[in-house]
Amino acid sequence: MTLTILKKMNIIFLGMCFMLAISLYGLFVYLSSFESFQFFYLVLCFIPIVFLFYFVTFLYLNKYETYKIYKMISHKEIALCKINTISFYETKKDIFKKEHHIYKCKLTLFLKDQTIKDVTIYEDMKEDQSELLPVYAYVTYNGQLKYCSLVPTFILFMTPRVKDIVKEYELLYRPHYIEVIKNRGLTLQAFKKV
Repeated sequence: MTLTILKKMNIIFLGMCFMLAISLYGLFVYLSSFESFQFFYLVLCFIPIVFLFYFVTFLYLNKYETYKIYKMISHKEIALCKINTISFYETKKDIFKKEHHIYKCKLTLFLKDQTIKDVTIYEDMKEDQSELLPVYAYVTYNGQLKYCSLVPTFILFMTPRVKDIVKEYELLYRPHYIEVIKNRGLTLQAFKKV
């Protein structure tokens, strides 16, 4: 899902820039109709509007992938996966010039209808974590690989609707889980013993 999101981010950002430009032009036309209008005041209004736009866009685009994952999980679009291999693929920059280290993950998907499928997905990860493999985790899956993404463990715990599906997978496959943490890139780590 990471590569799909990066492409969507560019389109959404361009659309929002276009809307901002139209809004500012409309504001300029409206304010210039007043006799006491001064261009200096428009510039003073323009600067905070642009900074607010940038801040809101930055927050929205950074949280979009997490929102999409949560929405898919809420609709029970989930599958168990076995992470077989992880290898570096490429480094990409988003519209904010932030680097994303994309890793190729080869997975075996265990679907709800008990079919097994080998797939490859791409994830933004902090570093190579192949020493932990092979392990199990959950992915979003609705039949389209472009929306397949590793599910962070905290989202799984926050979504009680998938509790029955998880129990069913555990009875069938007895998975050895890994903790998936999403914070400016995915991190995989073994669960800490309490």
